[in-house]
Amino acid sequence: MKLYQALTQVTLNDQLAGQATNFHVTLDTAKPLYHDLPTLYHYIDSVLKPGASHKDNNLKYVSDHIFILENFDFDAHEFTRELKTPDAQATFAYNLVQDLNRHLTINLDLLEQEVQLLFAN
Repeated sequence: MKLYQALTQVTLNDQLAGQATNFHVTLDTAKPLYHDLPTLYHYIDSVLKPGASHKDNNLKYVSDHIFILENFDFDAHEFTRELKTPDAQATFAYNLVQDLNRHLTINLDLLEQEVQLLFAN
């Protein structure tokens, strides 16, 4: 599964897995993410419509950095407000797509109350 799918489709007790308050998230990856998980959650929450089909434009917000540059309002969000130059916005969008489209497996360690994101390299 891709990271954006894991962040939007895996739930624990009616909460997204990475936001479940009694669980913590660990990342197992040889290549670190460009953005931290809270930033990725805020971004996804701002652009993806619940229940949207893959034909909807909103999925281009996780798969097409050019679409993000043309349609995302960088000034409207605290986590992107400081990105004023086209280069900074392009780097953010490109890295975002790289992060959200990485493949991973999710392991739930119930004893340790841990959501383990195991990235393919």
